[in-house]
Amino acid sequence: NGKRICVFGKTQIEARDKLRTALGKAPGKEPKREQLGKFAKWWLETYKLGNVSDSTYKNYSWTISAHLAKITTPINKVTTVQLQELINKLPASRIRKEVYKLLRQIIRKAYELDYIKKDVSEFLSVGKIDHKSRKALTLEEQRKLIGALGDDMFSRRVLFYLCTGSRPSEIATVRREELRPGWVKLNGT
Repeated sequence: NGKRICVFGKTQIEARDKLRTALGKAPGKEPKREQLGKFAKWWLETYKLGNVSDSTYKNYSWTISAHLAKITTPINKVTTVQLQELINKLPASRIRKEVYKLLRQIIRKAYELDYIKKDVSEFLSVGKIDHKSRKALTLEEQRKLIGALGDDMFSRRVLFYLCTGSRPSEIATVRREELRPGWVKLNGT
């Protein structure tokens, strides 16, 4: 409001807390002194809430609480070796890749905000990821499946999956009023 505010403290942290109080903000730990897990939650709420889809936000939140919340080292003391050990302990699946991508974003943001002196995630390696191969049904298997289906709701749903190649999440978007013979509108990816 154009007023000059002067605060004093015995330490830099005490002076910052007094300044935050004078500005009407709650005193608290500076993000760079927070544990990695707490910093990750702060990053999520500050930079991703409202900027990503709800499902992405939930996935990030789950990944942080399941894997990163365990790290109690302050963000400015985390090392590349510590992060690499965390990644190496994860199964060689999509989870490892997701944790890696999330760590890269969080550490980069801490570096951009000058909370850490260097980007310790720059030299992280995901390692080999095991991709499970998916196999489509052969024509013979499709015929057997159709022959085994009855006239109930479940059987109709399986037949719908088979004929359209859609996923359950895509079928959930189909509206009854939009159905016409020989035509269906699927929303989503």
